[in-house]
Amino acid sequence: MRRIPDERSAAAYPIQRAGAVAGCFLVSSPQADFFSERLQYVLQIYTYLLSLAFETDQFYVPERIRLRPMPAFSRQHPSIAQFQERVLALLQRDASLSHPQVETQVWQQIEAALLAEPIDLSQERRPDHADAN
Repeated sequence: MRRIPDERSAAAYPIQRAGAVAGCFLVSSPQADFFSERLQYVLQIYTYLLSLAFETDQFYVPERIRLRPMPAFSRQHPSIAQFQERVLALLQRDASLSHPQVETQVWQQIEAALLAEPIDLSQERRPDHADAN
């Protein structure tokens, strides 16, 4: 698991329904050994509640999901930080689009740009501070 700066522990839970997946709920902390059994149980409940927020068509069977490493957080952050600015700019250019349509379009543009970035696999796994669940 690639870590962000100052992350000392992390917990990840798949957002799933009936064996299909919509995403992953990732929580991290700058404190080592932060995720007690009780907190992990609460996070599992939150993950279940998150799964209820997604429409059925937003879940994919695992065979349709192609995973690959993403660029380092430092390379992703500038694109994600400019998300709202890009949405507003596109809304101003094309008033015929709805806000949800524009958000989807901008996320797809960001995704395409990030997937086009070369991946440095030497940074892919960092066992230091390993407490991921």
